[in-house]
Amino acid sequence: MVKQKQILLSSLLIILGILVIFGPIYLFPVCQYKGMMIEVKKGGFAPMKCTYTARAEIILGILTIVIALMLMIARESESRRLLNILFLILGVLVILVPTWIIGICMSPTMPCRYGTLPFLELMGGLIIGVTLFNLVSEL
Repeated sequence: MVKQKQILLSSLLIILGILVIFGPIYLFPVCQYKGMMIEVKKGGFAPMKCTYTARAEIILGILTIVIALMLMIARESESRRLLNILFLILGVLVILVPTWIIGICMSPTMPCRYGTLPFLELMGGLIIGVTLFNLVSEL
């Protein structure tokens, strides 16, 4: 029974990792993917900081998938517990990257503010929630 639950929760975390990767690009695209750029003083255009947030979230999503695969094959309860702690950290980072670490555009009318930010906060919260459920059920 533990193995089935472990595979199910790992699969759910893989799906969440995939959503973290593709959400800021396809589901709730950040400004650059909607054709919006910021004009710099030298006369050119550059991506807004929400673009860099989307790139950082790709890394976090990949880490979520890799650790979920490791959780799927982990046999020892101590290994599973440590992997779940990594998931808690990843979930917090998924939330902190757009809110505090890198940030997103300041204007409330930008798509990253009303679409991408709530989506990433939800994904981070779901990663944390699934992980807490997994940790509590392992006790």
